[in-house]
Amino acid sequence: MKEKIFFLRGYQKSGTNWLNNVLNLHPKILCRGEFAFSRIYDFLNKTYMVSPFRKKFHAIATEKYQDLIVACVTDQVKKENVEWFGARTPGSIEPILIKGAPIFYISRDGRDILVSTIYHQLRHAALSEKNLAKPEFKRIYNNNPFLYDKLDLFKQDSNYFEKHPEELLTNKEYVQHNAGLWKRHIEKNINIYEQSKQGEIDAKIHFVKYEDMHQDLEGERKKLYEFLGLDPKEAGVLDKLTSPGVKEVNNMKHNRKGIVGDWRNYFTDQVYDWYMEAAGDTIESLYPTRE
Repeated sequence: MKEKIFFLRGYQKSGTNWLNNVLNLHPKILCRGEFAFSRIYDFLNKTYMVSPFRKKFHAIATEKYQDLIVACVTDQVKKENVEWFGARTPGSIEPILIKGAPIFYISRDGRDILVSTIYHQLRHAALSEKNLAKPEFKRIYNNNPFLYDKLDLFKQDSNYFEKHPEELLTNKEYVQHNAGLWKRHIEKNINIYEQSKQGEIDAKIHFVKYEDMHQDLEGERKKLYEFLGLDPKEAGVLDKLTSPGVKEVNNMKHNRKGIVGDWRNYFTDQVYDWYMEAAGDTIESLYPTRE
């Protein structure tokens, strides 16, 4: 394969968009998304593994699927002199879509993800009734009816929960469900990362923390470019899209706040206990607890 392809993964609201933009500061990188290749790959495997006849064509289908990935990520490119083409889609490292292709995986404190997630759910529903009717949001709101009351308050004032942070996370089941989802995801992907380091799976993975990028973005992005064998000195300077955080908080925008430790503003002692009960061991191993 002459084209150089890499993938960008991470749990939702972990900073995949930010990492994408930082990578694109290099003139020889073009990363775009979301392609959702994994969903197509899963469908392909289920389709071609259900009968002995179809199994015969699985290898061919897999090879052609890699061609599809290359065709998509290299299509309609306006940036000149690109050497590396990236596909960003939030999610797990596996399935490994192209063996040996570099993978960037970004992790973030699950407590900050929880706060960002509920704001994401409120913002999209507040922006349009059509969003609330979409299957993803309809399922979330139907499974968590308390969100409708939060949404009413958010629609009246998008800064309501900035003024009353203790009212944002009041449902134990919601908190612990999201904590469990993050815990299972991060543990699975750390295990994959460790396996790749031991040579047990054919994957080249660069693991980066959202918090480390905030603390030393210049140092971290140098490692990103070097991971692809590129000269960090050729990268452009940081701009509005790539500098850590935002200058002005806006709860109606995708890039709402972008800070480390924002969960401390919303977690009461009770919420903290709920979360740690569900994912405390994983938090303890990766991120400092309340200081």
